[in-house]
Amino acid sequence: MGRKLVQTALAHATARADRAVYLFSDVAGPYWARLGFVPVPVTDLIAALPDVPQVRGGLTRGWIHTAAAWRLDLTAVFG
Repeated sequence: MGRKLVQTALAHATARADRAVYLFSDVAGPYWARLGFVPVPVTDLIAALPDVPQVRGGLTRGWIHTAAAWRLDLTAVFG
């Protein structure tokens, strides 16, 4: 069920012409890796999404630099 939800969300992101999807995950890294996500420096996520509430909140609260960030290149996966 979880995989289908992720695949549906990624299909919608692709339909919007998003080029990449980023997420934070400290404990589910192996799951995201199986779906094609790769770990990236948190600074990459901050640079790509500086105005996203989760990023702004993480910067304000100070937790963001200890988080694990992941990226999926949609152009490589969905062409």
